[in-house]
Amino acid sequence: MTTSEEFITRSALYVPESIDGFQLPERLSFRCDRTESCKNEATTTWSLASGPEALTKRDFAMKMCSYFCSRCSQNCFTVLYRDMKKERREAPIRYMPGSTGSVPGSPYPATVEVVTVVMKIGQYPALSIALPPTLEDNLGKEAALLYRRGLMCRHSGFGLAAVAYIRRVVEDKTNELIEVAASLAEARGGDAAVVAKMRAAANSKEYTPYTDKLKIAADVYPDKLKAGTINPLERLYSLGSAALHGLSEERCIEIADQITGVFEFVFSNLRAEVKAQRTFEASVKQLGSS
Repeated sequence: MTTSEEFITRSALYVPESIDGFQLPERLSFRCDRTESCKNEATTTWSLASGPEALTKRDFAMKMCSYFCSRCSQNCFTVLYRDMKKERREAPIRYMPGSTGSVPGSPYPATVEVVTVVMKIGQYPALSIALPPTLEDNLGKEAALLYRRGLMCRHSGFGLAAVAYIRRVVEDKTNELIEVAASLAEARGGDAAVVAKMRAAANSKEYTPYTDKLKIAADVYPDKLKAGTINPLERLYSLGSAALHGLSEERCIEIADQITGVFEFVFSNLRAEVKAQRTFEASVKQLGSS
């Protein structure tokens, strides 16, 4: 389930989010790109500047809040949202000051109103579609453009379109994804037969759907390359082959987020590890030859 902080910092527009007992966080943690000092940090702390404030006197469920970067005090962002669903619940028992705790304090309400569903309706600045430099370099110009369009659709609440764009990138880069995994297995001394099977899936001369290629490669993916218990190629296969017919925009956004998370792990983190391993091996060989 989405947290209150994730709702403010990551949620797409016009997508209802179930958050039991939603309240604005006093502090948030995410990246600030206003000053060079902030850019050098992966995340900075943001503090609540104002809110929740009702936007109109006719609809008190429509609200606004603002946060500022505590590090530079120059960057501020504002979110507009709406309480979509509330529930009345029994209030926690409170007692009169100075009492022994045996007699409930009558001045306190017997029930409280709790927000359970909220929806973001605006944000400034908009959610970023910038890609990490390493990922953008690895993708190439055309794939990076499609990837950003997928993120743009995701941020605007168009889940079906987001999945379509991002799946297209995964499809175009499937052979490279498998080669990254095969190269890493090879660099870590993996079984040569397993590495050969993975590469055979990517380099088949006959047309093979990208999900089938991922499935073949995932079946022989070495356990020691898994992220915990997760086989990233198998996860991409299952997400890529999931039928989207009848799924809501909200569920499609969840799928898009999962695909991008796994894709970026393989295409950035594992690829960087392969490069580092090869650089190290080359330097060792150079030392041995001198």
